Amino acid sequence: MKTPLVIIGSSEVNKDLLYATKFKCSSMAFVKTNKTYVIVSPLEYSRAMKQAKADVVMNADIFTFIKRYRKISMPSYTKVGLVKKIENMGVNVELVDYVFPERRTKSKKEINQIKLVQKINEKAMQTAIDIISCSKISSNYLYYKGKKLTSEMVRSEVEKVYIENDLISYTQPIIACGKLSALPHETGRGYVKPNLPIVLDFFPCSRINGYYSDMTRTVVRGKASKKIKEMYDAVRSVQVYALKNLKPGVNIKDFTLELRKMFKKYGFNTNLKKSEGFIHSLGHGVGLDVHEQPMGDVCLRQGDVYTVEPGLYYKNVGGVRLEDIVVVTSSGVKNLTSFPYILEI
Repeated sequence: MKTPLVIIGSSEVNKDLLYATKFKCSSMAFVKTNKTYVIVSPLEYSRAMKQAKADVVMNADIFTFIKRYRKISMPSYTKVGLVKKIENMGVNVELVDYVFPERRTKSKKEINQIKLVQKINEKAMQTAIDIISCSKISSNYLYYKGKKLTSEMVRSEVEKVYIENDLISYTQPIIACGKLSALPHETGRGYVKPNLPIVLDFFPCSRINGYYSDMTRTVVRGKASKKIKEMYDAVRSVQVYALKNLKPGVNIKDFTLELRKMFKKYGFNTNLKKSEGFIHSLGHGVGLDVHEQPMGDVCLRQGDVYTVEPGLYYKNVGGVRLEDIVVVTSSGVKNLTSFPYILEI
């Protein structure tokens, strides 16, 4: 028998648990030996019997259950206190990095679930852009329904779309204007102003099945500066090139460096120490987590769902990022994003 795999926690947070059991529960355990076990409290037992994917569903104490093993494996992210508690019971714990490497390759069903989330995400993006585009420009402010427009106001309307469609954004959608747009993960706050770049980056999750989507657009209400227009054109050109050339076997790290050289030819240098230019990787995997494999120094494979999101960031100017989500096919990529690219609105 292989070393038993044990995962303890909440499948609402721990996506390995959700992947293994297809069961949402705030406190549970999954054990995999020659059989799979879902172990829950009496409170969740009846529901688990109907919904959990496992050979055996048990109403039992997890620590009593695993005492039978001399050695178990657990995910490397398991809390130190939990590992020590189990080891103090006389059970040796081996920590492993990727307990379900097969999560990376998405099935047709998973891709369809991501596509459904993406469809609603595009509806939310359109809502945000409609609010910004119909806002009136006056005295260097945008006015929406008589009030000065803020990131918080736009975000509230985006989240309404999510709530109405059984989605949730565990991290606030990014609506970053002006110099804040030069900070890739800045959520955005305060006034959304005219003639400045506004980065809109939305990454909701389905409340029903747990799958994410991710997309970004950059817009300007009014007139974009010459510099922002040049940055936008460069980002879009690089994205188009990436979409045409990504395929199985392409190394993400090497390809990102190639794109950085392309940006340099367009006149946009990258200085990682100053956090300016194209300062992040081309993208990341998306599935039950918004950031998952493939990432970093790895090669793409057929079945990967991956974001293509080049960007440029300069502190005194602002930022521009465009992001689509794709599935890697046998010979290239298929874009799951159908939203237009428009800078000035």
